[in-house]
Amino acid sequence: MALFVGVSAVSGNGDSQLEPRQKILIFGASGAIGKQLVREVTSKHGAQSVIAVLRKTPLPQTLTHGDNGEELVTCEFGVDLRDQESVEHVVAKHASTITAVWNLAAPLSVETEADPQVAEDVTVGGFTRVITAMDKADLLGSTRLLFSDSIGSFGGAAPRTHAQASWLVHNPAQDPGSEYGRQKRRIRELMKASKYDTRWAVIPGVLHDDASWGDGTTEYALEALKSFSEALTTTTTTTTAAMRRKIARDDKTSGGGDGLDGSEDGAKEGGGHGHSRGKVAAAAAAAAGVLPRSVYKCPLPASSQLPMVWVSDLVLGLVALMDAPREHLREPEAGYTLAGFSFSPRDLELSLSRHHHSPPLSLSSPPLWRMECESGHDGGSNPAAAFAELWPDSISAVEALRDFGWRARKVPDLESAVALILAAHAERHLQRRHASNNHRDGASDGKEEL
Repeated sequence: MALFVGVSAVSGNGDSQLEPRQKILIFGASGAIGKQLVREVTSKHGAQSVIAVLRKTPLPQTLTHGDNGEELVTCEFGVDLRDQESVEHVVAKHASTITAVWNLAAPLSVETEADPQVAEDVTVGGFTRVITAMDKADLLGSTRLLFSDSIGSFGGAAPRTHAQASWLVHNPAQDPGSEYGRQKRRIRELMKASKYDTRWAVIPGVLHDDASWGDGTTEYALEALKSFSEALTTTTTTTTAAMRRKIARDDKTSGGGDGLDGSEDGAKEGGGHGHSRGKVAAAAAAAAGVLPRSVYKCPLPASSQLPMVWVSDLVLGLVALMDAPREHLREPEAGYTLAGFSFSPRDLELSLSRHHHSPPLSLSSPPLWRMECESGHDGGSNPAAAFAELWPDSISAVEALRDFGWRARKVPDLESAVALILAAHAERHLQRRHASNNHRDGASDGKEEL
């Protein structure tokens, strides 16, 4: 749920396209959405079509360089949206080739409530500075200026299901119930007062398989998935160690027989000594309290239904909105909701229960991982629960499909998203494990050489 600004050239036949040597400037390119946007624009418009504007964090080399070492992206470091001079400098430096400017640098909902002044300086102030820089660069009124709004713009009076961006246009005085939502509204007002071809997208919670993220409301889902993955990793490691100790004790007692009881019949009865030993060792470890019982404390009530979207689907929607000919955009102020799918913490917990592949324990064993949810918001100390109560359960997918042919296709449901995120966590765990093993092997080899 970030903001962006964009401009693009329009050909004589109404189709949006990049002309030779024209580029897209992206602020906040190192974020989860920014990296995906860099990848999509580069893929669509070719090498050197993106100028990534960054403060400190670099982009992965896989984004900035091709397999043959070709530079795909121009990176500009040291630019701060809170500093007018640095914003104007980077826009002026590339003014002759820029056809789009995106601003993805914006605090999330919980971060905004924690420090609203800083958030306003980055969000509203940053947007104002971008417009000022565009004005000073003498960009034309036909320049497309785009903003990624948020479901946080909807307050308690908004529709609960299939909420449309047009509702915000028709109800400009509604109270979104948060500083986060009020700042988004101020940006829409700035856009309306500008000379540019303005467009905006209401973005739901953004799901992705990156290793880190900010402090928002819908980010509870990413936190829960990480907690579940860590619980599986710990369970597997602890169960394996317990199984090895159990096997060693059994072998020592039985004299090395194939079955757990020292006989071949024990192995046959258990359906194979490895699997049987694993089940018994895991059950024994659980009974002895060896296996940890992980609990994720969810800041939202279990029934809080919120709309989400996968990041790569989202980026395709943002680019499609930017590229669409103006005459195709029939919504008031060219505002659109980009819908993916909705789910609650309870739905997520049920989905995760189907991904539990640790050795089976007895039916009476408590779960190795569970989610403990809030009973409700408590008047301000838990802003995420308050936001979840205000925001709609779902947003409309109709208008974006009708006007620029977009809908979430790559990751269309919760089960697909859960599988992708868990797979990414598992891959990172394996990489850390291999790195640790290689480090130990290197240390051991060094001792032997001495």
